[in-house]
Amino acid sequence: MKTLSTQKRLAAEVLGIGKSRVWFDPERLTDIGEALTKDDIRELIKDKAIKAKPAKIKYKGRERKKKRKRKIGSIKMKIKKRKQRYVKVIRKLRNYLKMLKSKAMITMQQYRNLRMLAKAGQFKSKRHLQDYMKEMLAEVPKQKEKERPKESKARKIKTKKAKEKNEKSKI
Repeated sequence: MKTLSTQKRLAAEVLGIGKSRVWFDPERLTDIGEALTKDDIRELIKDKAIKAKPAKIKYKGRERKKKRKRKIGSIKMKIKKRKQRYVKVIRKLRNYLKMLKSKAMITMQQYRNLRMLAKAGQFKSKRHLQDYMKEMLAEVPKQKEKERPKESKARKIKTKKAKEKNEKSKI
């Protein structure tokens, strides 16, 4: 059997519809196959061998909402829940770091570094922070507050001279 794609295209142009809406009478396919011009197609439309299918029903009064596909990059939590989880975790971490600093278990510099890492979301929980600190402290030997290097004699002399200078300028 002959394909009727050309006749379907011509009929769609004459009727002013899409190709999917064109209907051919199955009993008159031979006549339709012989039609090669738009005039032939118009005659077949008058004879009702070619018709237009009814348009598909659309939503009344509303347009369809565009459906967004859920792919990996577009799946997100609601901001409110994400923010609440962040606040809970960061408060625990900050309180824990403050306690360590007050008990002199970590230095001020370590405190600042750990606090910045926590703020950046490096740690998911208090336990994660503790594990990180164990690794960090294992690499660097613990330095106690009392074992700080003493001021050199030259430094002491400089500070005395600076104090004397300040006292003279006041007088």
